[in-house]
Amino acid sequence: FSTYLESIWLLQLCVAVDALEAAGGARALGGRVRDAIVAPSARLIADYPEGGSNRQVWNAAARLAAARALGDAEGAVRAVVGE
Repeated sequence: FSTYLESIWLLQLCVAVDALEAAGGARALGGRVRDAIVAPSARLIADYPEGGSNRQVWNAAARLAAARALGDAEGAVRAVVGE
């Protein structure tokens, strides 16, 4: 099992929610997306480290984006420097 595609998808979703909210719209929708999709997806990705693979770069980027979207400063640091 690999979370490579999940990471790419999650990263793009975080960017889309951020852009939507920055444009002044859909804060309630953004909150639901964070709760129902971003948080569970980030947890799934964190459960499957890809080691020294290039896939880990996508995992780290998605975990960083998710942590920022969720307001999780500690999660953002873990995404960048590891556990």
